[in-house]
Amino acid sequence: NKNNYKVKLSTPIVVKVCGSKSVIKALTSSKLSAVVDLDGKALGEQTIPVTINSNVKDNVWQYGTYDAKVIISK
Repeated sequence: NKNNYKVKLSTPIVVKVCGSKSVIKALTSSKLSAVVDLDGKALGEQTIPVTINSNVKDNVWQYGTYDAKVIISK
């Protein structure tokens, strides 16, 4: 059952974001999240595209594309 799988990030994700100077200056890691789609992924280490989201969504966006290296286990 895939609901019982554990997913661990094997390396940190370093991202660049764009936005106004005032928004970027006040930006903290707690205002960002990395989203990956694990649908159809198997057990083991995977490299999966990442979308960076923010709770200041309309004022900041990711610059570039990113991948997450994750380990999927039971």
